[in-house]
Amino acid sequence: MTQRSKSRSTVICIAAYVVAFAAAGAFMYCYGAVEDLWSWFWADVVATVVVYFAGLVYRNASLYDPYWSVIPLALFLGWWFFEGFRPNVPVILCSVVVLLWAVRLTANWWRSWAGLHHEDWRYIDLRTKTGAFYPIVSLLGIHLMPTVLVFIGMIPAYKVIISDGGNNWLTWVAFVIGLFAVWIAWRADEDLKAFVRHRMDQSELLQSGVWKYSRHPNYFGELLFWLSLFLFALSVGRPLLSGLGFALMLILFLFISIPMIEKRMMDNKPGYQEYKSWTSMLVPWWSK
Repeated sequence: MTQRSKSRSTVICIAAYVVAFAAAGAFMYCYGAVEDLWSWFWADVVATVVVYFAGLVYRNASLYDPYWSVIPLALFLGWWFFEGFRPNVPVILCSVVVLLWAVRLTANWWRSWAGLHHEDWRYIDLRTKTGAFYPIVSLLGIHLMPTVLVFIGMIPAYKVIISDGGNNWLTWVAFVIGLFAVWIAWRADEDLKAFVRHRMDQSELLQSGVWKYSRHPNYFGELLFWLSLFLFALSVGRPLLSGLGFALMLILFLFISIPMIEKRMMDNKPGYQEYKSWTSMLVPWWSK
């Protein structure tokens, strides 16, 4: 993959997202209301559908991949802007966590992305298994389901933005957990990139760095981020129901994402069973 072809793919991806956000903005202008959370949700869906059709045009559902990290920051800034950028402590600390998380994850996606010729192996498997039904499966499963999950996961941040603020110990706990979430996900990705650069063959397993203590430290960091948003909401007196997003993320990773990856690793990495026997699945812990 030449730098020129990756640059072209990046331009196409950016253009698709510009059109998607423009369509979402047009929806809000014509049909939505900035004070109505449901209007933001449907605008989010409109943007998702635009990215979905762009993926159909280029036969690559991976065009949607950066949406996971881009839309939370867009939602947060949109909500904060229309609330007048209230400068209370929980909002400012929450904004720092969301910004660092979104920038890190988007940058990691771009560094890892090979371009439009590459598509996530999970999408390829789904296309093979579902055949003619793949466009529907892609729309509902690959695009709309994550959009709904991320939107629900961001509702605690919305609750923080519209709150009267406050400054207590739980606010700072949420902040520290959010920063740690960003750090451990970054560390996991850096360890993985260094391993891929220096490994001798494809059968080798990464068993050093944070991967020595968890088989999925990047997912652990991701879950901590959504937990931190929930704790921010609790710190401003919002109900326990704000934790629905974190609960759904936990279910997604524990029962869908991790099992899919572990099955693939079992099939392709001869030593994975042994590695699995002495490492923690998710929460970093000392080896058995």
